[in-house]
Amino acid sequence: MPSDIRAIEDFKWCIQSPPLMQFEDDQCWPNEPWFQGWKLASITTPKLTEYKLGLRFEAIVAHWIDLEPSLNLLAKNLVVHDGKRTIGEFDLIVDNNGTVEHWELAVKFYLGISDVLNLANWHGPDPSDTLARKINRMASHQLRLSQHPAGQKLLQLNGWDVRRARSLVKGRLFHPYQSFRLQQFLMPPNVNPGHEKGWWLTDTDFALAPELKSARFVILERSNWLAPLLSVANTQIMDHHQTVSFLSGIETKGTIPLAQLTADGEELSRGFVAFPQWLNDIDAQKA
Repeated sequence: MPSDIRAIEDFKWCIQSPPLMQFEDDQCWPNEPWFQGWKLASITTPKLTEYKLGLRFEAIVAHWIDLEPSLNLLAKNLVVHDGKRTIGEFDLIVDNNGTVEHWELAVKFYLGISDVLNLANWHGPDPSDTLARKINRMASHQLRLSQHPAGQKLLQLNGWDVRRARSLVKGRLFHPYQSFRLQQFLMPPNVNPGHEKGWWLTDTDFALAPELKSARFVILERSNWLAPLLSVANTQIMDHHQTVSFLSGIETKGTIPLAQLTADGEELSRGFVAFPQWLNDIDAQKA
């Protein structure tokens, strides 16, 4: 997909895709209607030179704010110091239609293992990164930064009276393959039921899954982890046998992201293949 088209698709996905989390009557965690209420009437191509996902997400949100008449970006990545100690960083300070808000941003991808009703059992490609750890840190530290004396002092120096904190947390949860195939999703409390979903399998189960024998796949570069693929031009498409062969020959033994394609080359679903080392690293952390 040409980079400018990809940038537009990522832009729309980052703003209007459903949030990962949903807390009842908590304005800090906007629900789906809040995101879908932004009409995105005027869309121009964001200039994206960064493919590190968090920075790409941040650049897209900043571009959206520039385009949206009711929003004004007051500050970005504002570091809070208390003497020589760094307390934290305001991702964004935003004037939202006359109300100054503190926005914290995150785009995350987690695979659910074992008891998927437990937030701590959703792990990222880095197995030490869990959904529980991210949500707890955001709720207990990041969203409270404007309440810290050093944060308040910095805001006052700039003449900003922050009246609300918001968390913009997007991404996907990758469910065990059979749960995904049967559309029987179990999830922890406060996960948004409408979140973006994918699947995952071990490398052995991927090789043996009868439902995938006739499927076609592409390996997803990190630059394609956000919006679904609309086309796979200039990308190597592999059948199941070729994908299994590819996976058996790679050195990385963590997780590999895939997109399953329709006959027309559009993305049908998205998943991860997980290797034993990734699962062993998770077990080692819990030991």
